[in-house]
Amino acid sequence: FMIPEGKYAVQLIDVEKSESQAGNPMWIWDFEVVGTEHSGFTLRSYTAITPAALWKLSETLEALGLSEGGGQLAKFSKSAAIGRRCVAIVKDSTYNLYEVLKIPNFLIFPGSETKLLKGLEINLV
Repeated sequence: FMIPEGKYAVQLIDVEKSESQAGNPMWIWDFEVVGTEHSGFTLRSYTAITPAALWKLSETLEALGLSEGGGQLAKFSKSAAIGRRCVAIVKDSTYNLYEVLKIPNFLIFPGSETKLLKGLEINLV
C-alpha cells in the first residue's frame, strides 16, 4: 500500500544511527503521517553523513526545529527529536525495480517557525 504523491504533515516516531551499504554513517528517520485520511502511514528517510549529503541532514534537522538552518548541523538527542513534526514532500520512485516512496525534501511545519525562533532566542540569551 502506498499513499499518493504530495505534501504530508508527519511526526517523527523513531530515529536510529546506522551504516549505509557503502559503509558511511547515516541516520534512519521513521515518520508517521498525521492529520489526513492517510494518518498512521509510515515513511522512512535516510540521511548519509558524508560531505556531499550534509545538506539533506541539515534540511531534516531544520524542518524538525533541531537546528538554526542555513546549512548548519546541530547535535540532538533522540528524546528531543521524537514527536516533532514537519512537512514531508513525497514522490513516487523506483528502487531495484520496486515502486517506493521517496522524500526528496522536508519543510518546517506551518506555525512552528515562531516556536523555532522563540526557542533559538531563549538559547541565545
